[in-house]
Amino acid sequence: MNMRASIVVFALSSMIGLGAGQATQLAGASPAGANVSPASIDPATRAAMRDDSNSLLSGVIDSVDVATGSIVIQGRALHFDASSAQVFSAKGGTLSPYALRANQSVRFLRDGNDPSKRTIRVFYLP
Repeated sequence: MNMRASIVVFALSSMIGLGAGQATQLAGASPAGANVSPASIDPATRAAMRDDSNSLLSGVIDSVDVATGSIVIQGRALHFDASSAQVFSAKGGTLSPYALRANQSVRFLRDGNDPSKRTIRVFYLP
């Protein structure tokens, strides 16, 4: 056999040998980390860790006072700044905060910078 054929045979046998060695796994064993389950977290802790300040929430306005910037949505007292809060209609038009009324359905975004998560920055009126 000539030198070139010997090199090709050696290269092919090396690649086959390396491939077979990588595919070898003990029967019944699983790859590292495959069966690792996250630590169980109770629902109260999960709720406390959840940050939904950037999610669109919805509800019905119980009461609103634009002068003081207070609003109650589904029994929860929240706040807004009448000069900076944005109010949008269903068609995308800009409205005044005075368009907010009791018993009105509303969707809203809370201010993520507020540590108490009680300040609303955007209202959407459907």
